[in-house]
Parts: sequence; C-alpha cells; structure tokens
Amino acid sequence: MLNMLKASLFIFVCMLASAKASLDCFCQDASLCKPVTKTYTKELIVFTSAKDESWKQYNWTQVTNVILFGDNDYKELYCYAHSRGVRVTILVGVAVNDFPKLSQASFRKQVLTGWINKMQNLSLDGLNIDIEGAAYTKDVVDGISALTSETNVALKSLNPNYLLTWDIPYSPILVGCFSGYCFDYVAIAKSTDYMIVMDYDATIDILFASANSPLPLIKESYNLYLNNFSISPDQLVMAVPWYGYDYTCSKFFNRTGDNLCLIAGAPNSQRGFADINQQFTHNIGGLKWDPRTSAPFFTTSENGAYHQYWYDDPESLRIKYELALSLNLRGLGMWTAEMLDYSSTSVAVKTQTKNMWDMIVEYA
Repeated sequence: MLNMLKASLFIFVCMLASAKASLDCFCQDASLCKPVTKTYTKELIVFTSAKDESWKQYNWTQVTNVILFGDNDYKELYCYAHSRGVRVTILVGVAVNDFPKLSQASFRKQVLTGWINKMQNLSLDGLNIDIEGAAYTKDVVDGISALTSETNVALKSLNPNYLLTWDIPYSPILVGCFSGYCFDYVAIAKSTDYMIVMDYDATIDILFASANSPLPLIKESYNLYLNNFSISPDQLVMAVPWYGYDYTCSKFFNRTGDNLCLIAGAPNSQRGFADINQQFTHNIGGLKWDPRTSAPFFTTSENGAYHQYWYDDPESLRIKYELALSLNLRGLGMWTAEMLDYSSTSVAVKTQTKNMWDMIVEYA
C-alpha cells in the first residue's frame, strides 16, 4: 500500500513538474531564480509580509530562511536573499472548515497541487505549513499527518533542496488538548526539515494582564517536546514574539504596588514592539519586571482608562535565546520582522531596532 502511494505521488509530481510553465527570472542574474542549495546546521528564520522595503535594514548576517505571508511584491527581497544563499519560502495552510475533508486522499491532492503550483509559480524554495484549529477526531489528525507526509514526498521528489517546515504551538498539549489543537507532532517531525515553535500567544491568564510568552510555560513546553515526545532538538526552531499585548483594565489595583490589571470583559489587542515603545512615553510608574514570567510591562492612563502593556524586550528575549542555546535547538526566529520601526530618525529608536536584530543574530 505504501509503495502504491509513493508511486502515485511520483506520477503526480512528474505531472506537476512537466506542467510548470517556464518563467522568466525577475532577478538581474538569472541564476538567482534557481532553488538555493546551501545547507545550514543552524537556522535563523524571518517571518515577513514584504509589505515595504524595511527588509533592507534587517541584519542578514545569520538569516537562513525568509518565510513570506500575504500577497505583496517580494521580488527584490527574493533576489537579495538568494544572492546571500538564503531560502525564501511561503506560508500555507488549510481552513478549519475543510478539516473534515483531510481524510480524503483526493482533497489532500487538491491542497497539495495548489501549494506546489503557488510555490513554483513564485520560484520559491519551499513551503511553511501553518495549520491551526481544533482537530477533535483521529481522522482529522491523521489527515493532517498524511498531508504533511505527502507534501514532503512531493517536494523532495521535485528537488531535494526544497524546504518543508511546520509551525507548531508553544505546547504540544495546549490546555490539556481540550482545545482540540493537538496534532501528531511526532509524525509531523518525521516529514519535515524542522518545526518552528510559536512561543507566543501563551496568555493563559483570563483574569489579569499577563506575559505574551511566559518563561516557565515555554520551558515546560520544550520539556514536553524533547522528553515526553522524544523530538530531537535539531527539529525545533524557537520563534519569539517581537510584539506584545495592550490590555484595557476593567479595574486597576495599585494599592499594594502589584499593578494588577483586571481584564475580565475588557478588550485587548496585539501591538508591535515599536508601537509599544512609543506608548512607553506615556507610562505611569515606569517599566516593571515580572519575575514569575520574566517579562516587562508598564501601565498608561488613556482617555480615562488604564492600559497595561506586556511584551518582550532585549532583556526578556536574551533569556529565551539562552534557553534555546542551552537546549541545542535548531535555531531562532521571530514573528514578525516588521514589528520594529525601520523608518524613524530618532537615534534612540534606531538603536532599539539595531539591538533587537543584533541580539538574535548573536544567538543564532
């Protein structure tokens, strides 16, 4: 049965390859449109939408893989990345409403065809699978694993240099799997070059403002992946948040100096690192440090309401980078590179942007 599947995929891949139109290279050097063949023992991945030219100010020293999302013009970035031997791949996924169809081989083939056609039409170096949502039944979990395996076979048959990566949650057992967001990460690991651990949106406290990426939870999650699931550290890349949360406090408790921001029923929103730093100029009480989660935060008073900002700065990020280093993980990355300010003329802001890049490069 397995041999029949491989044979079917091989025929399918050959059809894709032969059907692919010959595209003119958009780089001045036509050789730059060929897949990158350079290999890396460690990775520094960069998520970006390529919405502007801010990529020109990235610290490219250790970058190995740029993962695109969105539909912006990426061509100039692509040519530059390829000139440095850096792969450019694209984020793809499956809508939650389509999860029940994943048990059907014909539907998986349809998804795979769309992914590979998109990748080849854009002359990219591979795919980054980001499938998020509840998978409460075994047929959906198995379907996701099968789609990953079939994608791997198809990509490597087309070109062994094509890259397949997968975005996985900060914990393999989110909320005890009651969320349904628990896939077969062991099977996924076997069918990918590496998996990117999304070490963010771990704000599990529903009553009070808290850290986006709390260190104890991140540590415990890697213990689960590495020890309980026996996934090799060489299969895991730590992706940290270059953004945080703006919590509106429905009530603010400051009588004890604890700066507790009650958020029950109050709105919150994601804010980029640069945006949060701008808000800091309006803070009351200065920058605070939460020793329990190893995260900074501060409070502001805006239009008669208290807001509390929790995020990651160079101090908290260094602790996470050192954790990745101590665990001998495959590498580092961030969501997203665009959360910094690349256009400011302020010396202080320019320094902040440079420091964020220099630090991740230092540990990559």
